[in-house]
Amino acid sequence: MDKNNKLPPFFYEIFAPSLPRLGPGNAFSTNKALDTLLPRCSAQTERELAILDLGCGNGCQTIQLAQRLNAKILAVDNHQPFLDELARRAKENGVADKIQPHLADSRCLDLAAGSFDLIWCEGAIFTIGFRKALELFHDLLKPSGLAAFSEMAWLRPGAPQKCVDFITGPCPDLADISSQLSTIAETGFGVLDHFILDESAWWENFYQPLSERAKQLRKEHDQDAQKKELLDFTDLEIEMHREFSQYYGYVFYMIERQ
Repeated sequence: MDKNNKLPPFFYEIFAPSLPRLGPGNAFSTNKALDTLLPRCSAQTERELAILDLGCGNGCQTIQLAQRLNAKILAVDNHQPFLDELARRAKENGVADKIQPHLADSRCLDLAAGSFDLIWCEGAIFTIGFRKALELFHDLLKPSGLAAFSEMAWLRPGAPQKCVDFITGPCPDLADISSQLSTIAETGFGVLDHFILDESAWWENFYQPLSERAKQLRKEHDQDAQKKELLDFTDLEIEMHREFSQYYGYVFYMIERQ
């Protein structure tokens, strides 16, 4: 999502709540990240964990957390239809009692400091900014609290200028993994592990369904120049990743508050 939350309404028709996912990720990567953190949660399993899921979207990962943990999850997003779909899926999966959907801007949350055991954020911290998000995590987590988040990074140097121009347009501060690890340490966290999301996390539940939706919307809005421009950008994003995925990707970080 746009950092300034000034997205045209048609954006939300393309990225509809009914899509399987609203960004790169899959059940495997969510479970892999959670498996890293579970040993540190084990001492707390006798009580209900307080979890914050920032930028939860339609809640694929939220439901996985609810299924695996004894927890109460505050699921935050700034688009009510996403939260409505999350609530529907939570009820369908029998975990609605564990999840509290909350409409809010992640950049200006009115939450008490030190109130969460775990913060989860898949593909959404760019709306806050990498360093600012980590500072927010540090403030909201209890001592020795945990966080897991995925964020885009440069994976190797030498990206063609076509790729650099496209990526740095919406993400001018995109860094490589080494730089992101340094920022994590500078903001008061220890890194437990990190891994790069594999290509299936981009295609199976995100780009393939998104591409099909864009094709359908083109049939409905082929005479609307503004909507066509957004659909063209969506298709371009997909093709850029198809061509240049060796240069950039999403990295999942599992960290602990020091």
